[in-house]
Amino acid sequence: MKSKTPRFLFLLCIFLGLFVLNISLGSVSFSFSDTFSAIIHQQSDDKTLELILFSFRIPKTFTAILAGASLAVAGLLMQSLFQNPLAGPFVLGISSGASLGVSICILLSSLYGLTAFRSKPTLLLASSLGSFLVFLAILACANRIKNNTTLLILGLMFGYISGGFVSVLFYFSQTEELNTFMQWSYGSFSRLTPEYYHLFAIPILLCLFASLLISKYLNAFLLGENYARSLGVSIKKFRLIIVFISASLAGIVTSFCGPISFIGVSAPHIARYVFHTSNHFVLVPASIIIGASVAILADIISGMPGTGYTLPLNSITSIIGAPILIWVILSKKKAL
Repeated sequence: MKSKTPRFLFLLCIFLGLFVLNISLGSVSFSFSDTFSAIIHQQSDDKTLELILFSFRIPKTFTAILAGASLAVAGLLMQSLFQNPLAGPFVLGISSGASLGVSICILLSSLYGLTAFRSKPTLLLASSLGSFLVFLAILACANRIKNNTTLLILGLMFGYISGGFVSVLFYFSQTEELNTFMQWSYGSFSRLTPEYYHLFAIPILLCLFASLLISKYLNAFLLGENYARSLGVSIKKFRLIIVFISASLAGIVTSFCGPISFIGVSAPHIARYVFHTSNHFVLVPASIIIGASVAILADIISGMPGTGYTLPLNSITSIIGAPILIWVILSKKKAL
């Protein structure tokens, strides 16, 4: 582990640099010295800086950190469970369930003229409920099915079913409802308001901590189910734990931030490439740092500093994530 320390320090330096950039840059940019001074003293003579920094940019950046770390770890767990390098946090249909909940909510608001159905709290509740229902269905399947490949296929089927219903709802929706749904589907780290932050942060931190605790069993699982059983691991229970943690992380992030693509697929591969290991004692913390860094970088780019425009976050994560994943795959001497 000591030999990995310089690489961890390098990743932390990148992470801290991106953190400072994200809270300093935006439609209104501030100097690094003014930003540091405001953070250290928890106030500033420039009230505009103080308002923007503490009410918007810092909370948004912390949301990006937690969301990116969550998706990265969820993707790592799914790749380890299914032994599939293309598996991601949404492979079990969690994102599609959230999309279905939001689309139903928006359509009901149109049919019955209830504008409250389009409010942030209502959309949050709808996406959470949609994710939770798919989550329960996946857990029920995981409890009955022994084969991981079958579970993966069922997860994809749940996603297709949810996506099919969303398409039907689209067909009956008007332009305004479609625009509302599209705005939600773009993803954003700035939707989270202070009154909901504890509902977002606490479950994520608990799940990330749980992921660190099961690293030993994840390593054993990689060597085969028979080897894991010889160490006293209950394959059925352990699979349920992995599905529970991964689906919880993906569901929470999707509910509060919308569907954020590619971070969960690419970050674990970057961690493997940087550290040249499959040891989860290294990969889990590395994925946390890398996932958070990629999320902050995407947030910086989507904000288009100095222009006053904002690009769809989901598009930026795809533009960043896909080339990184291609580069990592092509750069490895052996196939993943």
